[in-house]
Amino acid sequence: MKYAVSIIMPCHNSGEFVRAAVESVLRQNVPVQLIAVDDGSIDNTLDILDSFSSDITVLQTSHQGVAHARNSAIPEISARYTLLLDSDDALAPGSLKYLLDRISPDESEVVYGNISSWDKSMQKKLHVHKPAILGISPLSILVNRNISPPGAILFPTDAFNRVGSFDQSVASCEDWDFVIRLARVGYRFTALNREVFYYRRLLASASNQVTRMLASGLEVVRRCHYGDSRVIGDLYADGYQNDRIDLNLFYYHAACLGLAVLSPTPNAFQDVMRSIKVPLNVNWVEFRRIFCQSIWWNSLAVDGDQSDLVLEAQARGVSLIKLFAGDQKWHRDMVLSILSPDFRQLLLRPGPKKALRLFREWRM
Repeated sequence: MKYAVSIIMPCHNSGEFVRAAVESVLRQNVPVQLIAVDDGSIDNTLDILDSFSSDITVLQTSHQGVAHARNSAIPEISARYTLLLDSDDALAPGSLKYLLDRISPDESEVVYGNISSWDKSMQKKLHVHKPAILGISPLSILVNRNISPPGAILFPTDAFNRVGSFDQSVASCEDWDFVIRLARVGYRFTALNREVFYYRRLLASASNQVTRMLASGLEVVRRCHYGDSRVIGDLYADGYQNDRIDLNLFYYHAACLGLAVLSPTPNAFQDVMRSIKVPLNVNWVEFRRIFCQSIWWNSLAVDGDQSDLVLEAQARGVSLIKLFAGDQKWHRDMVLSILSPDFRQLLLRPGPKKALRLFREWRM
């Protein structure tokens, strides 16, 4: 084949960032086919893409979202392996060769590497993240969260014939939905300990879509527990841990609450709270872990000291829970789970006047 890897890059009003994304692909040291799909941009995105037209394939669609843009590119793919890259991110130098050298030639494997988060200007590295190792039971992790942004994941192109294309009905979570389908048909997932992908942290794009991410993510979690007619050879056609569906839906709410605390969108936190149904066997330690992890991850995109941002967001979360769930029997358990362990112990410790005063303040 002429190309070793095909890359699909949807672009919508990406003029500020798309040049860096394209250049990160063209600097790779393997033959790569970049299919850039202009998704109805009204800025200078198409002009920038056209300036690379001798090196890349440029498609145009009306603005219908990321899933539709990616699907329109699938017929153009000519390589055995595919990677998805968003137009505001970038590939690390040499990452495609590294991933290619480690993927199984029998096309039964998905490989993915580490992710580095960068500020908007791509001048300051914020964090290097090692995605979860999925092991022999990938759905046990994927049922609650995705492993990575798509730019760090290389998969066989033949997967589209086995699991279908991208699903616009779960917009904002279509990547996660696709990775779950890869797991459903038996692809092996191999985590590689090398930085392969640069993720530009733009809080506004995610935090302004909390309600959509909540609805789409809940649907992805529900689908994960049942057979999926979209795939050929579903290993979980009879369902997957159906007794845990309510619990996993609840834990996804915890992740959305962590994002909503940082969102400038009015009523984002309230919308998530209204959707919550707390199972009887909830593990509040797990709720705290997911909630705090979500705050920590999303706070990387906010200017300021991250430790202070996390503490402020946790305190704001406590206040909002008390405001929007004060009449629910479970709201006290939720609040106590979010408080730091030291403060929680202080609240529960009998005797000291300070603890009683804090407890009274909390009850107000």
